[in-house]
Amino acid sequence: MTDLYPALVVPQLKALLKLLREEVGRRGWDMERLPTWVTSARVLSGFIGDTTISVLKASAGDKDRYQWNGYIGSDVSLLLECPDYPAGWAALKTAAPRKLPILFNGDRTDKSARSRSAIKLTGIRPSFCDCGRGGYHPPVMLSEMVVELLLAPEWFGSLRTGVVPFALYVHWSDLASAPALWKKISRPVMKSLKKCHDRALGDEYERVRPRVRALERAEGPLLLAKESGVIVLGHDSGRDLAEMERVSERLRSMEYDARLIREMVDIPTMSNEEKVRLWTMAARFSVMIDRTPSGHIAEHVFAQGQRTILAVLRPHGTGSTYMIGDAGLVDVNYVKVFEFDYYPEDVLGEAVKWAETHALARQQAYASAYPWRSENKGDSS
Repeated sequence: MTDLYPALVVPQLKALLKLLREEVGRRGWDMERLPTWVTSARVLSGFIGDTTISVLKASAGDKDRYQWNGYIGSDVSLLLECPDYPAGWAALKTAAPRKLPILFNGDRTDKSARSRSAIKLTGIRPSFCDCGRGGYHPPVMLSEMVVELLLAPEWFGSLRTGVVPFALYVHWSDLASAPALWKKISRPVMKSLKKCHDRALGDEYERVRPRVRALERAEGPLLLAKESGVIVLGHDSGRDLAEMERVSERLRSMEYDARLIREMVDIPTMSNEEKVRLWTMAARFSVMIDRTPSGHIAEHVFAQGQRTILAVLRPHGTGSTYMIGDAGLVDVNYVKVFEFDYYPEDVLGEAVKWAETHALARQQAYASAYPWRSENKGDSS
C-alpha cells in the first residue's frame, strides 16, 4: 500500500488543494487573512488501516511540499510531529454510522472559546481519532485546533502541544475522487475559512504574513553570508581602525564580503550586544585584531559562547589582555590565535586557511549527523 501514496494520494491531495484554492479565488477573499497553507502547504501524510491522515501546515516559499510517513501507530505523531508509537486508545470514536463530514473548528484568538479550540489527550499512548480501525467513516477534519498531549508517552517523555492549522482524515474509498471528496467537505471547510477571514484570526494572519515573507526573503542573503561573509572585530578608532580597514580590504580582495561590525546596520529593537551576536553568527567566520583593550574583549566572549569561528590576530608575545585568546589552546577548536610581527594582514592568509578548513569540517560533520541535509527525505512536488 505504501507504493500507492505517490501514485494516488499525492495527485488527489494536489487536486483537492487546487479545487479549494479555486473556490477561495472565486469568492474574492483576501489571501493575507487566510492560513498560509491555503497559499502554499507542507503536507505530512501517513496511514492507519484504511485511512490516510494528512496535516497541512505553512510551507516555506510558494511551493507545496509533500512528506510521506508511511504506516503510523498514532495520528498524534503527525499532528504534533513527534515520535510515533502504537496508540492505546482514541478520544474520538467514529464507529457510529455517520454520513456527514466532521469538522473541529478552533480559534485560538477568541478567549471566550479557547477551551473549545483545544483537544486535551491524557493517558498512556493516546490518539485523537480511531479512524482507520473500524471500517468506513466520513471525512474528519481539524482546523486551527490546539492539540495538547498531557501525559506524554514514556519514549519521548515530555508534555507536547501545538497548533494544527488543518488536518484531514480520509477513508480510502473517499480518496479515489478529489472532486467527489471536495463536494463532501467543501461546505464546512469554506465555512471555517470564512470564519477565519472575517474575524480576529484573520487579523492575526494579516499581521504575521509580512513578517514570514521578510524571513523568507532573508533566507537567501543569510545563506550567502554563510558562504562569503566575514566580520572584522577590534578597537575601531585611531590607528587601530585604519588597521582593521586594511584587513577588511585584504579580505575583500580574497573574494569575501568583509565588514567591520560598526558598518553593519543598527536595528532599532536590538542592543549593541545583540547586533554583534547576530552578525558574527550569520558570517562564515570572524577576524579579530587584538592589539588595544576595547569592547572587542566582550565580543570575544560572545563569539566563544556561540561557537563562532574566530581567528584572533595579535602582536607577537602580547595583546590587549591575557583574559582572552587562551580558549583555543585546549578547550575549543573554533577559536585560534595567529601572532604577527608588524601587520595583522601578514598572517591573514594562514588565518583564512584555518577558518575555511574548520568551516568545511563543520559542513561535512553536520551533513553526516543530520540525515535530512544529505537527502530531502520523503519530499516530492
